[in-house]
Amino acid sequence: IVEYTEEAQVPTSELVKIIPLSEKTLRNLKCRGEFLEGKHYSKPRGRVLWFVKAMKEWYDNPSKGTPIDIPLVRNLRYGR
Repeated sequence: IVEYTEEAQVPTSELVKIIPLSEKTLRNLKCRGEFLEGKHYSKPRGRVLWFVKAMKEWYDNPSKGTPIDIPLVRNLRYGR
């Protein structure tokens, strides 16, 4: 068992061992805007590194706000 410090940053492959979510779920939530760069993750050299403390806090207490609604275009020709 690996112990991480409060300030630790880990790649996605390591975070899935700490928090029981898949890599794809984390990517989808990040793209949806659930996680904020600088608070939940950073991107040094273009690689996503997750803040362990912030992600544990998020997992224990998910955001209380409403989810972001992204309108989906069903038909590009008619726009609906």
